[in-house]
Amino acid sequence: MLNSLRDQESLIEEVKSLCIFNDKGWGGDTSSPSAIEMETDKKMEKIQNLMSAVGICALPEKFINAVESGLVRNDVGGEYYRCLISHFKEIKRGQNLTSDISSKIVKSKVNICP
Repeated sequence: MLNSLRDQESLIEEVKSLCIFNDKGWGGDTSSPSAIEMETDKKMEKIQNLMSAVGICALPEKFINAVESGLVRNDVGGEYYRCLISHFKEIKRGQNLTSDISSKIVKSKVNICP
């Protein structure tokens, strides 16, 4: 679970990094069109590796489709970065809700097993 959280954070940061590179040219070689293409290829490879580490089924469909179609590759506005942030916040909120319910059950000593 801890590795998964680190992978999620790394994926979010890599998507953010690609977006900043696309918008400002920061964080990579922008000396020529071929250098930009190589830098973008490297960042996309990292993103795809992190997607595999996180698990495709744990990612929002919008993001997966954007990677497959190439939209993430050219994102300058941070749309897919925000998509991931929102998605993982929702998952965390759901996990916290489950934890809260579980702790209330334990505190109230309710026997939920037959």
